[in-house]
Amino acid sequence: MSSAVRPLQLAQFRYLWLGLLCANFGGILAQFGLGWLLVLIAEGEGRPELASFYIGLVGLSRGVPGLVFGLLSGVFADRFDGRKIMVVIRALSMCAELGLAALVLTDRFSLPLVLALSFVSGAADSMDLPVRQSIVARVLPADMLVAAQGLSSAAYSIVGISGPLVAALLIGPVGVGGILLCSAAAQAASWVALARLAPVPAWGAPAHGMVRSLGEGLLYVLRDPVLRWVGVLSATASLWVRPMPPMMPAFARNELGVGATELGWLLAAGGIGGVLGTLAPVVDRPRGRDGLAMLCCVAAWGALAILFGFQRQLGPALVLAPLPFACWFAFASYGQVLCQALPPDHLRGRALAMYGVTTSAFIPLGALVVGSLGTLLGVGNAIVLGGAVTLAVGCAGLATSAATRAASVAGRGRR
Repeated sequence: MSSAVRPLQLAQFRYLWLGLLCANFGGILAQFGLGWLLVLIAEGEGRPELASFYIGLVGLSRGVPGLVFGLLSGVFADRFDGRKIMVVIRALSMCAELGLAALVLTDRFSLPLVLALSFVSGAADSMDLPVRQSIVARVLPADMLVAAQGLSSAAYSIVGISGPLVAALLIGPVGVGGILLCSAAAQAASWVALARLAPVPAWGAPAHGMVRSLGEGLLYVLRDPVLRWVGVLSATASLWVRPMPPMMPAFARNELGVGATELGWLLAAGGIGGVLGTLAPVVDRPRGRDGLAMLCCVAAWGALAILFGFQRQLGPALVLAPLPFACWFAFASYGQVLCQALPPDHLRGRALAMYGVTTSAFIPLGALVVGSLGTLLGVGNAIVLGGAVTLAVGCAGLATSAATRAASVAGRGRR
């Protein structure tokens, strides 16, 4: 069997991967349906420029719990059974999606109710990455971590292509409510897969209380020159360029002047880029230049976001859309593998939680920042500005951090 898929031979990883695949599919459907619903609400109010701001508000409702639960999830991952945590996470997501679907199908939705259910969903999703990646590092040998990360990224890429296309096909026959109901069904399927996991007990008895344990993990990341830059890069990208997918409904409608079907094409094109980005770390594996490649991905990501934000025609936008997404997925692969491999076992969950907060909390907060700027400047111009900030930080990392440029999973491995 190819080394790229060897982790799937192990049942624990296989159930984790299937759970991730289903959860991601549900998340893509929910993002598409909810984003288009907010566009329609803004248009119904006669203020289409408010669509990006409404999307940003939903992002804020998801980001606030991410700041708290995202950090605590690392402590939980180091102290409790990972299987039980994952099962609870997916149950919360399923209930939140069912609630959203019920509100839309009964025509009782309102922005405050959408924000409340998004808060619940955000709390669940913010705990997913640190716990899941901590389990992966526990059940797989170190030499399989890169392949496992590639498979995890592939799970995002597969649904990144198929999810928007399915949503674009369904929105006519079943509407936004039907799409959200399908999202809840996908979350239920994820719960079933994760329920089949064997127990993943804590690494050892906790030496400190919850608050001290959290501080210990934070200090470790801040003192490590490589993990510190992973956090800075991820936080910057999450605030400024990762909000591109949730902003796509407003960009498609207000900048390109197209509808839901073309929105599906744009997001699917981004999914194709995700596939390309997933392959990059596997192709680059023999060279072992994880840190340098990660820095280059962030700089390129910012530059490509600038180019995409200037587009006002569907054709060129479709051609460019895969490229920033490819940089996104490649960066995520390199960053997460470094966060898995470098910390010692008893700190791994908390180190991953610090990274996870930069996605679970900062992406939604970034959606509010970019969405608000989109209302003031136009969504395209907001994306251009975000790309410029990300490009500058990526170049700063390349110029100043020799430790990150030299970082390699093969070179440091597990300690």
